[in-house]
Amino acid sequence: MEVFNTAQINKAQFSEDVRFAVRYGYQYRLVAEENAEEENSLKYNLPAASDFLYWLAKMVISGVAFEIIKTSAAALWQKLKQSNEAIPEDVNKIMVDEEELKRFVHYVDEFNLKNLSATEKEFLFIREEIIADYVGDKAGEIYENYHRAPKQKEFEMITKEAIVLADRLLKKSSSSK
Repeated sequence: MEVFNTAQINKAQFSEDVRFAVRYGYQYRLVAEENAEEENSLKYNLPAASDFLYWLAKMVISGVAFEIIKTSAAALWQKLKQSNEAIPEDVNKIMVDEEELKRFVHYVDEFNLKNLSATEKEFLFIREEIIADYVGDKAGEIYENYHRAPKQKEFEMITKEAIVLADRLLKKSSSSK
């Protein structure tokens, strides 16, 4: 009996916590490590991660032991190779390179626990990307629905909401310290 099915993984709905942990805890963390020291205002817009990374992150957040995650990743990678399904490069790297898998697990776990070991510049870089993503998404919704850019008051409200989201995702509440 098969433990997982790639079609089921591709159809699965993953929580916002899982998606955010992969996007900001892992993907943007890697970009931050490479670019946080640069003095520019360039904002990145990374594509959504593969459902296979969300699947792995869900295991991490659920508290599954690393050895089980490693075994599951190897089995999934074999299944993907046998099916001749295209394997995204980041998925391939994580599933083939144990050190990268460890880094993925560590970064997703840290983000989920709101305990990033990132430098202050990396932390701020990730925070800015959360804000930029949120503002871009909300501005896009306004354009799609009303065929216009956000008005000044809307933009201010969206920016405040983005800051609240970034703080919620990155900072431990006083009750959990």
